[in-house]
Amino acid sequence: MVPLQVLWAKVAQHRANGTALAIIVPIALAGVPVYALAGGEVDFRLAAPLAVGAVFGAYLGARAVARLPELTLQRIVAVVLLIAGLKQLVVPG
Repeated sequence: MVPLQVLWAKVAQHRANGTALAIIVPIALAGVPVYALAGGEVDFRLAAPLAVGAVFGAYLGARAVARLPELTLQRIVAVVLLIAGLKQLVVPG
């Protein structure tokens, strides 16, 4: 979502990151119940501590990212996407 905003919509990197963060909660709130009711496996006991850690990590990460220069943030996003893509090629699934 972030790369599409930056490349196609010409949104600044920081704004694209913030926009992506803003829509994660509504997407999750809509998706989890639908997935669970459709027979998908959701481990809510595991999700609770993971959510606590994710909130703490998101707070720290958002503060750090807000302080990065635009070019540095673009490079970090590019490297993360490259690593994720290479991982999918080497170890698919």
